[in-house]
Amino acid sequence: MDTVNKKTGENRTSGAKRGKSGNYNKAVFNADACIGCGVCVFVCPQKRLEINMNEVNANGYHPISAKDESLCIGCGSCVHICRIGAAALLGEQL
Repeated sequence: MDTVNKKTGENRTSGAKRGKSGNYNKAVFNADACIGCGVCVFVCPQKRLEINMNEVNANGYHPISAKDESLCIGCGSCVHICRIGAAALLGEQL
């Protein structure tokens, strides 16, 4: 069972934080900004991300897509590693 720090909203088990709505944050991606470098795929502890080889964005890159949205624990690893800001936790501005 997950335990939550009431002051920070952080899930002590997974490190995920609750957003303003009380739900755990989920990572979202701006496909048009993504350069398909794959660094976020590498750092995702849930291995939920992949480079979408079937899609090409406006800049000519294969963007990231989520294999299974329900696997996201909202840890923010992808957000912190993305050097161009194409990833955000739901509720934050992209």
